[in-house]
Amino acid sequence: MLDPSEQRVLGSLMEKEITVPASYPLTLNSLRLACNQSTSRDPVVDYSENDLVEVTLRLQSRALVRLVRADSGARAVKYKQRLLETLPLPDDQRALLTVLLLRGAQAPGELKTRCERLHAFPDRAAVEATLRAMASASTPLVRELERLPGQQDHRWIHLLGPVELPENRPGAPRSARRDGPPRWRHDEASDTAYLACGADAEASEAPTGVDERLLDLPHGILTVTLDGEGRITGLTVEGAAASLPPEALNSTGA
Repeated sequence: MLDPSEQRVLGSLMEKEITVPASYPLTLNSLRLACNQSTSRDPVVDYSENDLVEVTLRLQSRALVRLVRADSGARAVKYKQRLLETLPLPDDQRALLTVLLLRGAQAPGELKTRCERLHAFPDRAAVEATLRAMASASTPLVRELERLPGQQDHRWIHLLGPVELPENRPGAPRSARRDGPPRWRHDEASDTAYLACGADAEASEAPTGVDERLLDLPHGILTVTLDGEGRITGLTVEGAAASLPPEALNSTGA
């Protein structure tokens, strides 16, 4: 398994081998610049040359990186990836694995766009077919993630090591799926129910199974609240007594 810094080094070497072949293998400084790019990288990192020396030494010991010299008179050591020597892949799978190493979880549409310089997929269906072939191999290389609320597409990750998901990073907006079931509050005076799907969800108890009934509200006015990224953070139901099951209305809230 590769740790995040090892993933970044190998992904950067695999990318530059295709996009800038005249400058490949990479010097230590070029490798540092490739790893620390502020574009086409997620997350953005700031590795020092000393950091990268340690990472490349670990990768050398596992036969995943080789030190080379440009010619007999060159003094600068350069770095070349060896992952594809032990894991030979066709161009389409190599491109997807490279971008997944560099940018974490991504949807097929994102991968199609971001792989353009490495391999031109004719359409999104070709990306999905390649991902499924990689997932069903004798040694799976990728996995499809469960779709989160507010997401239109399933995302994919590689299986060469742990992948940090953006929604799990410190300070990321919490979703209803990760925070547990939505929580109801009912104002009897106005006959309005409030469903909190984010931080406010801890304010009250969640009745079992209520979320499944939200798709069929026979009466009332439903107002949806979104955050800045378009995620649902709350629902308001006016005329709640006629719209919601009794267990929702019996929930007490703060």
